[in-house]
Amino acid sequence: MAVISCSQNKSSGNNDLKNLLDEYIGQTIKLPHDSCCCLLDRSYGLDFLDADYLIVSYIEAEGCTPCHLHLPYWKELSDRLDTLSNVFATSLLIIRPDTLEKVTEFIRYANYDYPVIIDTLGLFSEMNRLPEYQTLRTLLIDNNHKILALGNPIENRAIDRIYMQIISGRINDVDTTSPLYLDNNIIDIGTVPPGAERDFEFLVKNQSNDTITVCNIMTPCDCIGATATDIMPASIGSIKISFHASDNNGIFHHPIVVRYKGITSPIIIHMYGMVSL
Repeated sequence: MAVISCSQNKSSGNNDLKNLLDEYIGQTIKLPHDSCCCLLDRSYGLDFLDADYLIVSYIEAEGCTPCHLHLPYWKELSDRLDTLSNVFATSLLIIRPDTLEKVTEFIRYANYDYPVIIDTLGLFSEMNRLPEYQTLRTLLIDNNHKILALGNPIENRAIDRIYMQIISGRINDVDTTSPLYLDNNIIDIGTVPPGAERDFEFLVKNQSNDTITVCNIMTPCDCIGATATDIMPASIGSIKISFHASDNNGIFHHPIVVRYKGITSPIIIHMYGMVSL
């Protein structure tokens, strides 16, 4: 859920994280929704502010806007929340843009129809003391705007399960053991110049006696291309990823999600790096 400095031992890091979570759980979050913020809503109006549960994510969109917003993943999560019949739950993206026009244009281009607040004045960070770690600047809150959990569900499957269990009130007892094995799911690309191109291949082992087929591949933006092969029984398949650095400087994190038919847990490959001259 959080990044802990490599100089800290595991016990110290876990204690720091526990203390941080204890500090925030139960606190009240204030949401900016006055005329100082531009609210893009196509179907919710202001009703979402009274939702039973909100997954609020604060994003500072500097540099390559699509790279920071990860809208395909938020849309997929929000679509799943829409299927819950017993509660009203949705996501809310609060975006601090570097350029208002660029952010609004991309949201409309992506046809993203879930609640978004474009916080041009940075009111959300002024009204609330946010965690230092970016990954903890995504919060699950109730209808009193009290924090129930922290962490980014589109980047961490364990966080996703926790959020869905809290929201639905049901424990997911489905066996999440996957027959697929991937030795490493991290790409640390380091610092690359704008326009740089890199290619990567990951080998995925099928430990079952059945052929496993690819059903969906999600990438966060046009910087990433990805393909994957079906995998024969007791054989090895591949996931190939191509990266084309944007023209904007900045640190990035690109999760690439590969879903296989009949497999509950997708394979998520995380690419980290920085674009800089």
